[in-house]
Amino acid sequence: MTAPRQGRRIAAAIGTLTIAALTVSACSGAGDQSEGGGSDDPIVIGISLPLTGDFSEPGKGVERGYEAWREIINENGGLLGRQVELKILDDQSNADRVVSDYESLIAQDGVDLVFGPFSTRLVVPSARVAQEYGMLFVEPAGAAEEVFEQGFDNLFYAAPAIANDHYNHLADHLLSLPEGERPETVAVAAMDDPFAQGTAYGLRDKLEEAGFEVLVDEVYPPNTTDFSTIAAKIAQSDADIVIGGTQYQDAVNLIIALQQLDYQPELAAFSTAPTNPEFAAAIGGATEGILAPTGYSPKSQFPSNVE
Repeated sequence: MTAPRQGRRIAAAIGTLTIAALTVSACSGAGDQSEGGGSDDPIVIGISLPLTGDFSEPGKGVERGYEAWREIINENGGLLGRQVELKILDDQSNADRVVSDYESLIAQDGVDLVFGPFSTRLVVPSARVAQEYGMLFVEPAGAAEEVFEQGFDNLFYAAPAIANDHYNHLADHLLSLPEGERPETVAVAAMDDPFAQGTAYGLRDKLEEAGFEVLVDEVYPPNTTDFSTIAAKIAQSDADIVIGGTQYQDAVNLIIALQQLDYQPELAAFSTAPTNPEFAAAIGGATEGILAPTGYSPKSQFPSNVE
């Protein structure tokens, strides 16, 4: 995370992931149209996102994604021949607020569809609301395994893999390296959050089972801002690899704390944060060797993405 030291190996891995596309075949019953929802009326999709609070950076990214999808859909005739409108509320990264948002969108605003928020912490309670109202619930960012253990029969996850499998490509790459080139030790720091821990521990466990030694394994509260103690433990361990189970700001703060200690691992894997466009500037541009799992890249060469 500083300039690489002479003689240190830099391992790089590129994982190709696919994005699942969902097509909605129906939005509302005939009874709805007879009460005013005519064929020329737009399809209104209700969404609550963390546009402020702890998850605001990735939440804004999801908002941009939804808006891009709306533009593409509307340019190509809409859904069922009807234009799409998005009604987006700010849940402030608060689980109680997200519940009231979806109750309001469904019961008061009468939206045709509901799409999910960012973060497992917000997806689970909002999915319960959709389940209670019998609404289809498409969510892009609740990847922790517990989301799929709730018994929801209305939830569709529109991303490549659950959190524990996000780093499978990286794990496979590291384990395929010749023994003389393979890193041997790992330091882990994870937010006390289902998604962040799932991502970090999925990679940690695969490496540990293959014989990597875990030298540091720390968990910190979601509101942590001072990472000096954790960074000191990691730097003192001189682990070859750092795994960060992170959202956005915590990853930035941890990396800066490690930079201040002049610690340079062979590679660092941080969930979520590096996929944000603001990330590089936030850590001073020192992104060499920092990896992240992602379900989408603007540089993907799939024909529809290039278009």
